[in-house]
Amino acid sequence: MKKFVLILFLSVLTINLFAQEKEIDRLSFTIAWTPAYYGPNNGDFRVDALLPLSFESLIHFKPWRKFSLSSGFGYWRHDWTMNSWWWLSTIYAGKSQRDIYNTIQIPLQIHYHLFKSTKNVDAYFKTAFINEFMFNKTIYYEYDIIDHTDSDRFYTPSIALGIGSMLRTNKAVGILIEGSVGTYLDLDLLFEMYILRIKFRVVLN
Repeated sequence: MKKFVLILFLSVLTINLFAQEKEIDRLSFTIAWTPAYYGPNNGDFRVDALLPLSFESLIHFKPWRKFSLSSGFGYWRHDWTMNSWWWLSTIYAGKSQRDIYNTIQIPLQIHYHLFKSTKNVDAYFKTAFINEFMFNKTIYYEYDIIDHTDSDRFYTPSIALGIGSMLRTNKAVGILIEGSVGTYLDLDLLFEMYILRIKFRVVLN
């Protein structure tokens, strides 16, 4: 009889825990504008390191009350010009170049949620590993006429730490703001530059 009561108790407890987990097992989808600053560690501010044309779309999965996972796709585009060709040691009149970067990102994020109740405000810390696939095209001009072009592509992973908070306007929609700082894992770039990013998201449940 005691064994039966113990088995029944454990069965009820297991069902109850499973039901509680199912209450928080949910998916959400976000669309974000993600401006960033890719700055050098020499302390100089560079306008050309600002990346306003950056967007991201993620799917979020929260299997536990304190932890959630996110992944999806991001995209940023940036172009800048030089009054010379990059390999020339001196500036020659009439020579210039334009670099166009199109980058696809696949981030993998883990969030630690600070509060148990997330009905109105959901604050969290996050860590991220970001796969970046960069496609670069360089156009060389001589007296405003195209002389030749080059293209290249790179894979450069990066890591980031950040904090964010979501304000839920109703059960279906929320507004999220997130900030992070990171660096590339490439040995030539590791800690030589930093990445500041702010994300403004619309969350759909």
